[in-house]
Amino acid sequence: PGWHELEIDGVSRGKVLYVAPHSPDNFFWVWVSDIHTPPFGEEKILDRKRVLDLVGELGPAFVVSGGDMTDFGLEDEYSNYLRIISDVGAPVYNLPGNHETYSDARLHRYVRELGPTNYSFTFGDCLFVAAAGLHAYRGWGGFSNEQLSWLDRELSKPAGTKFLLLHIPLAYYTGREYAWVPWCRKDNYFTQILEGHDRVMEIVRRENVLTFFGHWHTFDQEFNLDGLRFFHSPSVTQNSKGVFSAIFGITEPYALGFSFRVVVVENGRLRTVCVDQHKLSIVRENTASGQRILVTNNHDHSVPLNLKVSPGPGDYTVSAGTKSYVQPDGTFWVRLEAQPGTTEISVERSP
Repeated sequence: PGWHELEIDGVSRGKVLYVAPHSPDNFFWVWVSDIHTPPFGEEKILDRKRVLDLVGELGPAFVVSGGDMTDFGLEDEYSNYLRIISDVGAPVYNLPGNHETYSDARLHRYVRELGPTNYSFTFGDCLFVAAAGLHAYRGWGGFSNEQLSWLDRELSKPAGTKFLLLHIPLAYYTGREYAWVPWCRKDNYFTQILEGHDRVMEIVRRENVLTFFGHWHTFDQEFNLDGLRFFHSPSVTQNSKGVFSAIFGITEPYALGFSFRVVVVENGRLRTVCVDQHKLSIVRENTASGQRILVTNNHDHSVPLNLKVSPGPGDYTVSAGTKSYVQPDGTFWVRLEAQPGTTEISVERSP
């Protein structure tokens, strides 16, 4: 939080103010990936918007949209995508995927609609480096020498925790159908990054970087490689378990879509959970003396929440969680861990 220098393509654009209802050493952010916004089809657009609306309800410090937010990179798809994320209520950092190149090989339309393709930012003592390691053909990834030099420079910056944000998987325990492609196979993992792969891995090892990616839709497991942590996140778009698994013989855990990953950073420690939109609901009801919030969590793990509450002017108490960041208009946030089951939060005006 605070004032930040805004630089785009090496040119200073002045200062911007960002105030987040999170502590710099205790916050969470959300990774969404593979939204695949169509150019038309209202119900399909609303399916995706419901997921992003839930992301906004959680109250993250920010959201990273990790590529393939469109099907073909068309103008109508970008318009629909901007509508899908319009009510998130937090900054959304975008990163292109291979689908953005299908009608826009050099990503000119992407840059015009959403901004830069390679950039970095900090939050507290965390450094986030977003990199477009893409080819303009199908689903392969790679980095130019110029990108590799930039990655080396950015990830060398001092920070307590460093994140590399990609779309194409850098290293993972499975390769989906690409596992049968010889150049995807390494000694004990799979990758779809071709050009520059060894150099990126060298940088990641040297800087002890946490790497996040999507692209393969169906997986939500962490992969540990010699102490390095790699996170594939499930997709927002719907997946079909039966046909895909039958064709490619997949038996490992499988995400069906409508999902996202929540990343909690607390005093330098990191934990993540994946959230299925169909397993979490947040229902609000205004009462005579405040508000009633009912959280239903059908996962087998807790989900972090930072709920924004705007009951109107006055002083209020909450029956669960921690109240913080009280604003002059009476708005405040309630931070809590929603345990499996139902949690009721009563917001009551003080006498």
